[in-house]
Amino acid sequence: MQILIIGAGFVGKATGFGFSKRGHDVTFVDISDTVIKNLNGFKAYKPEELKGGSYDFIFICLPTPYDFKKREQDMSIVKSSVNLLSKLLDNEPTIVLRSSVLPGTSRYMINRLEALNKVEGKDFYFCTNPEFLRAKTALEDFLNPWVIVIGCTNDIAYNNLHNLYKDFIDEQYIYKVTLEEAELTKYTHNLFNAAKISFTNQIWLISKELGINGNRIMEIVSESAEGSWNKKYGTRGGMPYGGLCLPKDTKGFISWLKRNNIDAPLIKSIDEINDILEEMAENNLAAKSVRDGIYWKPSPRCKVCQ
Repeated sequence: MQILIIGAGFVGKATGFGFSKRGHDVTFVDISDTVIKNLNGFKAYKPEELKGGSYDFIFICLPTPYDFKKREQDMSIVKSSVNLLSKLLDNEPTIVLRSSVLPGTSRYMINRLEALNKVEGKDFYFCTNPEFLRAKTALEDFLNPWVIVIGCTNDIAYNNLHNLYKDFIDEQYIYKVTLEEAELTKYTHNLFNAAKISFTNQIWLISKELGINGNRIMEIVSESAEGSWNKKYGTRGGMPYGGLCLPKDTKGFISWLKRNNIDAPLIKSIDEINDILEEMAENNLAAKSVRDGIYWKPSPRCKVCQ
C-alpha cells in the first residue's frame, strides 16, 4: 500500500516505520527541515514540495498542544491540514486521523473537505484511529498494539483500515465505533490514567497527614481492590455504586476528613458524582412506577416525586 504520513513526530515516525516494516511504501511530510533530513531511507517532503500523489492511506499525525494563554487545546494544526489533504485525493484514499482531537474535530475535517467539493465515500474515506503509544516505546507499541480503535461513518472506510491492521492483533481487540466515540476514547484513556495517579497522590497526601506510608497502602490496595485486578469492574456507566460498604464508607470517610480539616477534593467528588447518579436513578424509577402503576417510596432527592 502507498501510505502518506503527515507529521513526523514520535507518533508519525512510529506509524510510518511500523508500516514500512510490514512492507508498505511510506512517505513522510513535515514542516521541519531537520526532521526531513533525519528520515534517512524514506521519501520525505515539506508540504509545499508535495505535488499530489496516489496514496491508499493518508495518516494525520499532527500535534494538538495545550494553549496555556487561551486555556484550551489547540486543534488548529490538525484543522489546517485540510487544504493539503484536498490536493491528495487522486486515488480515493482513506484519511486516518491519529492525532488526539476533541469530539467533533473529525466531523469538522469531513465538512471542510466537502466544502471544497470533495465527497466522503466518493473522493475519500475518513477514519479516526487514536493512538495509545508511549513515547519511549512508540515503535514497539505500534507493532504490538493491545487495542485498535477505528471510528468511521461507513463500512467501506472501516474495512479499508481494518484490512491494513488485521495482521497486527487478534480480531477481538479491534473495535468499530463512531467518530465521536473514537475521539472520546483517547481522552478517556488518558483521563483514566491521570485520575488513577491523582487518586494515589490524594491517598499519599492523606497518609502524610497521618504520618503513615501511603505508597505501602496503595501497593496493598492494588492487590485487594476488585477495581484493580478486575479490568471490567466499574466500566458500565449509568448506575450509582451501592451495596453494604461503598456508600457508608465513602460518606463516613469524607465526614472524618472534614472533622480533621483534611482537604481531599478528589475523594469528595466521588461521593458527589454518585449522588447525581442516585438522583437520576430515583427519578427514572419513580417515573417508571407512575407509568406502570407501581407503588414506590421515593428518597428525599427524587425530583419527580416532589
